Amino acid sequence: MPHVRIFAALALLATSMPASAAEVDFEGYYRARARIFDSLSLTRTADLSEGTQGWIQHRVWLRPRILIDEHTAVFIDFRALDGMAWGNAPLGRIDVSNNVVFNDLDDGVASPTTEDGGATPANFALWRAWGEAHFGNAHVKVGRMPLHWGAGIWQNDGLGLDADFGDTADRAQVEYRFDEAVYASLAYDTHAENFINHSDDTHVISGIAGYLTETVDAGVYLQYRMAPSRNLQVFSADLALATSLGPLSIDLEAIGMLGSGDFGGGLNDVKLSAAGGVLDLGLDLKPLRVGVEGGFGTGDGDESDQAVHTFTFDRDFDVALMMFEQPMPRLQATVPSEANGGLSYDEALTGNAMSNVMYLRPSVGYTFREDLSADVMLIAARTAKLDSDADRSGYGLEADARVIFEPTEHLELAGTAGLFMPGKFYKNADTDLDFSAPTVGFELNTRIRF
Repeated sequence: MPHVRIFAALALLATSMPASAAEVDFEGYYRARARIFDSLSLTRTADLSEGTQGWIQHRVWLRPRILIDEHTAVFIDFRALDGMAWGNAPLGRIDVSNNVVFNDLDDGVASPTTEDGGATPANFALWRAWGEAHFGNAHVKVGRMPLHWGAGIWQNDGLGLDADFGDTADRAQVEYRFDEAVYASLAYDTHAENFINHSDDTHVISGIAGYLTETVDAGVYLQYRMAPSRNLQVFSADLALATSLGPLSIDLEAIGMLGSGDFGGGLNDVKLSAAGGVLDLGLDLKPLRVGVEGGFGTGDGDESDQAVHTFTFDRDFDVALMMFEQPMPRLQATVPSEANGGLSYDEALTGNAMSNVMYLRPSVGYTFREDLSADVMLIAARTAKLDSDADRSGYGLEADARVIFEPTEHLELAGTAGLFMPGKFYKNADTDLDFSAPTVGFELNTRIRF
């Protein structure tokens, strides 16, 4: 009876092994985002003006949380079809008889991958992975993890409704709670490893002191970034406050940066001093809402010297549908290719992040019912500093109207329509083209959360 003895031995071994189990839950969303604009070229007369353009994009974010026990957990962030346009890329094939099957007569789309080292999005990508452990009042986090602080003008995890990027760090962090509200943390990041066993790395040391309750979230974030091989030192201090005082809400973030060193790209022996901030005030009078948001980011008056003063907001901090969200003006490429996507940004004067800016955004909103609300916003922006050219100070005006419909707990539909009127920053640019045409746009976000 050899088989009986083998099974008995395996059963005995199994009963003697320590038992362990992990609970897994999931967080994430699928987003389909449709956009249409006429025209991001800011001109309708130039030969290469792109005219009316529209596209739809996918985005999948998935975060499994593996709860090992009451003290320990592992988190993993995945991204899939990230920013992939609908219809990219049609699947061409050759059948077994070596005849080409025309794309127009076949169905199928394939996602590009980064196996060739290219910059196209991977079909399914591991984004972040980190572990957490609790020891009494101490909370330890280690791994590649998301970064987010305050209103998100400096560090933004990229998980918002309209976000596209997300900040990440390879970090070891210890947080200690002194009581239910007061906490402090210390973190160490490896920002750039470069060559192993060479002193060409970039490291970051951060500290936070904060106060967190149901109505107040406040804190100070201090960061020191260093790269000894480039004599680089940057010190940043960020103050954040979010609170609710009855119907009044306040969201504030302000950051200052000081530093020096070689920043790459030919910027050597640089002296850095920059600052930025945002203040968002809201008054909820149910069902009416009113608010005003204002912000600034310092700029350079002379970009030819070794002093840098420009502060750039995080790319996922968006204030409008078009302004500082869509690079403008953009034109059709002279020679369209897969590399340029048929677009040229050679004439672009602003990108997808704010810098050198002062802006004001008043808004009015109304809640029609629990699942339906609407907001109207006016965004006015100008330069904080311009190279002795006062005739190009205004970025322009944008009016946006947004409707949000949440028919179920996990489904969110957000439609935004906007009109952008270019200011003198575009109109008086040093170019032969006339960038003064108004731009209209529409966006529909459909997001299923779980």
